[in-house]
Amino acid sequence: RSIDPWQLTLEDDLHNRTVPSSSVATQGAISYRAVDRLVQEDSAQLQWSGKAPASAAFVAKQRVDYAVPEQAALVFDIKVDEAPTADVKLGMSCGSDCGAEKSIANELKKFTAGQWQTVAISMNCFSKVKTDMLLSPFALSTSGELGVTLHHVRNESAKATVSCQ
Repeated sequence: RSIDPWQLTLEDDLHNRTVPSSSVATQGAISYRAVDRLVQEDSAQLQWSGKAPASAAFVAKQRVDYAVPEQAALVFDIKVDEAPTADVKLGMSCGSDCGAEKSIANELKKFTAGQWQTVAISMNCFSKVKTDMLLSPFALSTSGELGVTLHHVRNESAKATVSCQ
């Protein structure tokens, strides 16, 4: 479940977007299913077919002044259901010319399939993003096959498990 002002958005390689309005949705090479982890439909199961590039992102309709705590990290719980067959980018965006991405394919490949992991990516990886005018605090994209389940995406003070120099 997304929390206002964010909406989960699926986007295909032609920039067509879908905001899932039910527990199942597909847009191009990506599909979504709401699944249970702790409570009913509290997690997003995402499957990329690898037929074309696609992304899943939490997006706001208007820019958001997003307060970032000191020594912050982008933290999320993830279960890799199918390891990536191509590069996987995790990004944040404040517009078409204002964003940053970090490759996380190697991290995802190291995880044991079917096991929940908590990932904390240093906000230094997204230093180009203006968090006082944020449009998307989390976007996951790939052109390959990938299956993941996401739970509790957040920004908090945390020791980063993935850093950027």
